[in-house]
Amino acid sequence: MAGKCDIYTSSDHKAIVYEILLEKNQGVGRAPAGNRRWSARSFDGDSFAEIVSGMEIRSGFAEDMVDELMSTITRACDASMSGARYRRRREPAYWWNDDIAECRRDCIRARRCAQRARGRPDEVIRREEFANARRRLRDAIKVSKRLCWRQLCDEVDRDVWGKPYRTVMSRLKAPRTSPPTAPDLVRRAVSTLFPSVIPRLIGAPPLLEEHLIPEVGVEELRWAYRRVRIGAAPGPDGIPNTALKAAVEACFDSFRRVFTACLREGCFPARWKRQRLVPDAKTRQACRRTIVVPPAMYVRHSGTARSAISGKRWHRGTKKYCAIITLDVRNAFNSARWDKILTALSQMEVPAYLQRMVSNYFRGRVLEFTTDDGAETYEVTAGVPQGSVLGPILWNVMYDRILRLELPRPAKIVGFADDIAITVVAKHLNLVEFYSNETIRLVRAALTELGLQTADQKTEVLLVTSRKVTETITVRAGSHYITSAPCIRYLGVHIDARLRFEEHLRIVSDKANRVAGALLGLMPNIGGPRSSRRRLYANVVDSILLYGAPAWSEGREEASRATPAGRPRFIVVPAC
Repeated sequence: MAGKCDIYTSSDHKAIVYEILLEKNQGVGRAPAGNRRWSARSFDGDSFAEIVSGMEIRSGFAEDMVDELMSTITRACDASMSGARYRRRREPAYWWNDDIAECRRDCIRARRCAQRARGRPDEVIRREEFANARRRLRDAIKVSKRLCWRQLCDEVDRDVWGKPYRTVMSRLKAPRTSPPTAPDLVRRAVSTLFPSVIPRLIGAPPLLEEHLIPEVGVEELRWAYRRVRIGAAPGPDGIPNTALKAAVEACFDSFRRVFTACLREGCFPARWKRQRLVPDAKTRQACRRTIVVPPAMYVRHSGTARSAISGKRWHRGTKKYCAIITLDVRNAFNSARWDKILTALSQMEVPAYLQRMVSNYFRGRVLEFTTDDGAETYEVTAGVPQGSVLGPILWNVMYDRILRLELPRPAKIVGFADDIAITVVAKHLNLVEFYSNETIRLVRAALTELGLQTADQKTEVLLVTSRKVTETITVRAGSHYITSAPCIRYLGVHIDARLRFEEHLRIVSDKANRVAGALLGLMPNIGGPRSSRRRLYANVVDSILLYGAPAWSEGREEASRATPAGRPRFIVVPAC
């Protein structure tokens, strides 16, 4: 910021003062306010089990039983682990050590002596000393880098997906940026991502008799126990998964009693309804989600389009046009209406005690986030939880209505998560446009009834045809008119108008080249990891190349003579 200043400067000119605003979150990192965390590396299993095994949960209200359970686990964490230290945001380089630090001090000292010796008799000697010190520093850095990289390659045998893999793959991503902490910016982002909706929760069915509600089974709890990953980040309570799994092992029956009490009361504890927001600045590449899609999803689209353009003649033959239209739902998972989900659960005749539990789960949800002003909370009134197994289930329950719409006969709809694709097959272009517009109107109306909105400007249209003349269509999505493009991207696969998938193969070949080049650094010709680890890394490249293969493999048969742009590098796997 700049501006004039009335400070007297003994001059005919007015002073211009500059003010530089620096972000407060630069430099040393700080712990999120109100959150406790422990270091899982210092976990002492014996002392933790000694405290937890003596825990006795008294029968009572489910909320009180949960508080007693979590308080005991928290005390055990305090006794068995040290508190987590929040490191500085800027860490030293991986090759830095004490010897290099000493060489750097000597180099700085020699440089200053050389600068002070200018014009003196010993100037030449001081310059030579500085050159030698600088040479020793460079050599020390090279030796340290070479040693650290050799140790990193040797670590692949012990942890194939650990630090070595993450290090080389991180070079392919954009540099990480610190999340925004400006209060106004964060609050505006939170209110946009989590829209405020007037809750209209329908009443859950009356609670049945207690003996009709089943208790949590042993196998159910064991299944949930096995799904807890050790290395996953802890939740808002800060309890590491290592301690959580140890608590379940020591007090298996106590956990069953607490969960059964919650199920029979239809109570989802308030302390488990908290969720934490971790803002992250997205780049263009980061906005693309990694999706694992069943092969049938691709085959359904490509098969419909391929059968439409098969044949020998157009006007009097069997050939037809096929339009593929993709719709984007704006802020889908955070905008799901809770009353629509509960209505869908009731229509599906889900057991009454589960409906009651879900209804209670939606009440009193709180989002925690941190700004420069400190810790703040935000009441969540819509959306399904992301990162939880319950989120996709509740979304699919509500979204099932879209997939069961009565559409015009030439139209079909396919949905995966919040991605919708419509295929329209017709003999003439005017019919393709008519049925496409009608189908889009019906889908948008159904989404509006569910409280969802489409990002019409992100709608994409592809006209699949085998005619030599390039033809296009224009469809209407709300107030936007979209013209068909030569290629669109759906569920990670690039589909072109000829169904040859040349653009897709070019893109995945370039990506496989970059990944193979990064992984090759961990596998030198002499030494390095054993053959089984090399084979795993080779499969990483294969998975990139074969993504969506059930869809594009048939299309490439007709253009098998065409060579994909850029072949991936080979990863040598020694014979066993």
